Amino acid sequence: MRSARENPGGRIDVCSSSVLHIHTYSPVNIYDCQDTPVLTPTAVVVTVDRVLESCLQLLSLFFMTIGRTTEAPAAYAMTSTIKRLLDHLTESGLYSGKDLDSMASTLGELDQVLTSTSAAHSPYLVELLANRQELCKTSLAALRKELECLEEPLPAVHEKLISILRSMSLANTKPKVRVSPTW
Repeated sequence: MRSARENPGGRIDVCSSSVLHIHTYSPVNIYDCQDTPVLTPTAVVVTVDRVLESCLQLLSLFFMTIGRTTEAPAAYAMTSTIKRLLDHLTESGLYSGKDLDSMASTLGELDQVLTSTSAAHSPYLVELLANRQELCKTSLAALRKELECLEEPLPAVHEKLISILRSMSLANTKPKVRVSPTW
């Protein structure tokens, strides 16, 4: 079993599963010139962020499971879900105003949850949730701005095209499809 060795530039070369002691900070560099995985302090921070994210997700889902959905810890899973949905809509570019209205409604409910339970929970958790909610609102505003460029009568046509596309995608997943023109 080989151990980790430090390369020039403060990078740490990982050649085995040995314990690493990291004392320098450098940008993430995934591979060095020999295609050997390299671990940097930034990569360790990302790993810690992922573990923390998973723990907060589990805690949030626990609160939702026991029915305490109107408390701040339960809001974490909802903000994560909304963020993932907004990222997916941004990537695909296939969304309608109704999709965005639904997410805006959920964000409004989360805002009420945060304001009503902020005194009962850790200020750090409330601040984290407020930041995540603000990030979601920013993404939502950017998507709304893209839809605003459509002039009448294009929004209605866009809505119908998205609906048809989704119907076709749904039909593609079914083994037997019954065709009935509904549009």
